[in-house]
Amino acid sequence: MEGLIRQLLTLPQLQELTAGMAGREKHSMVTGLSPVQRAAVLKPKPDPEKEAQQRIIIAKLPEMERTLVALIRECRKRHLIVTPDALLRVARETVPDEIPNIGTILELLGALELKGVIERDAGILKLSSRVG
Repeated sequence: MEGLIRQLLTLPQLQELTAGMAGREKHSMVTGLSPVQRAAVLKPKPDPEKEAQQRIIIAKLPEMERTLVALIRECRKRHLIVTPDALLRVARETVPDEIPNIGTILELLGALELKGVIERDAGILKLSSRVG
């Protein structure tokens, strides 16, 4: 009967029910749940303070990386699909002396991706949600 009641609860209700529980108590509570329900209950809630600390501040990046972020924003403003080729085209129009070739674009994109500033989705670049 207890398992049936647990399966009828929605995910937010389950999270609220188990919010005060820890360790074994929480694990024993969720044994009759589906894998999706179990994951929702057991995963920790995001900490707003931790997320704020993980924010990426563009002003703290090196100048060339800030330039590339500005180029990404310019591509978006022009409704272009943000690819390395599009970035090079916009760079040649706006800052021709700063970024001389595609190799420089790719190098900067790699650095920004490692720092978590940009993300790739099917070859299309976008700024991370952590960018402030």
